[in-house]
Amino acid sequence: MSKMDEHRKRALVASYTWLTFDPPLINLGTMLSRRGHDVEAVGIGRKEDPASETLEPGFRIKRAPYRQTGSSLLKLRLSLSYLVLLLRSARLFKPTCYIAANWNSFLACLIARRFIKAPILYYQLEYHGRTRDALASASLPARLALELEKRLVKHAHTLFSAEPNRSRLMQRDYGLPYTPTAIFNAPLSKEQSPTVRRKNSSATPRIVYAGSIHEKTCMVPLLETLATGKIDASFDFYGAISTGFEKRFNELLDETRKRGNSIAYKGCVSYASVHDVLADYDIGIAFYRSNTLNQYFCSPCKLFEYMAAGLALLTSDFPGLRSIVHPPAMGLCVDAEDPSAIRDALKNLTKAPPSSIRAMGERAQQAFLEKFTFDRQAEPLIRAIEHV
Repeated sequence: MSKMDEHRKRALVASYTWLTFDPPLINLGTMLSRRGHDVEAVGIGRKEDPASETLEPGFRIKRAPYRQTGSSLLKLRLSLSYLVLLLRSARLFKPTCYIAANWNSFLACLIARRFIKAPILYYQLEYHGRTRDALASASLPARLALELEKRLVKHAHTLFSAEPNRSRLMQRDYGLPYTPTAIFNAPLSKEQSPTVRRKNSSATPRIVYAGSIHEKTCMVPLLETLATGKIDASFDFYGAISTGFEKRFNELLDETRKRGNSIAYKGCVSYASVHDVLADYDIGIAFYRSNTLNQYFCSPCKLFEYMAAGLALLTSDFPGLRSIVHPPAMGLCVDAEDPSAIRDALKNLTKAPPSSIRAMGERAQQAFLEKFTFDRQAEPLIRAIEHV
């Protein structure tokens, strides 16, 4: 075995999510493979997604097929399929470390480690409260699994988080002697920044939302706001519409158009092309509800994608988001569940001079390049993987 091979790591990434739409893990796998390591990621995917694919040399994704349904039996079947796929991958891949991204994949990695021993790094991308009060609101299976995870987290080699406030909650919930390092869900710097902005030939600002489209991202209050009157801007939406929300979303779009608003749903775009798509816009929206700590202390990929593309920002008024946006330096923070507050914020932004909007976007892009690129932030995680 050569010295290079001795230091080559085999990281098995486990995430009980649609890996097609999980940028932090795609970024992590890309970084590791470009540094000469082998990465295999195991997640779930829709029936139409490929069972496996290679994103670039050394980085491969495998998926257990998933069909959206409320059936408990089918959910159990998916969980078992995912576990079998992870165990099979561990046996063939023989990882030097596991990287778990959420509580269910952490438990699956603990099972896999009984057969193929390797340290587990817990990179927790989804936060669920582990206190008794928080667990009381979960379903019985989830409550039991989260209780089990809380007891077994001591077997993780180290923990990382996706947001600083979550890190402090994790330290409290798990009784850790340290605060996990936070890595915001941001894109890689690559060669994509600074953006070459396309000139806006219109007199009105172009506003974009690019991300999952469902109620927890405050689509309803936003569209209800537009349905009450005309805003002098154009609005475009990109992303997958959650099952069960399609009819309501289309009804709301129709209501906003009746008020004279320029609004369109543009479908889905690949993650690789998001940056180029965003270059056509002036303002990016990232709204969330505050009904869970996972959302209240959110770390939205779309926020940093907007920043990388040089857009002014309109976000929920949450502590973590406010500390990034520094309103009005890079944009505005607003109560995203209050239609009147949303309307006031939109009016303030759309009536601002174009030079002011451009300046917000330039400051956002500069902050992204200096502080928030994934490659800058993830270096502690990469070092942990390389030296585990």
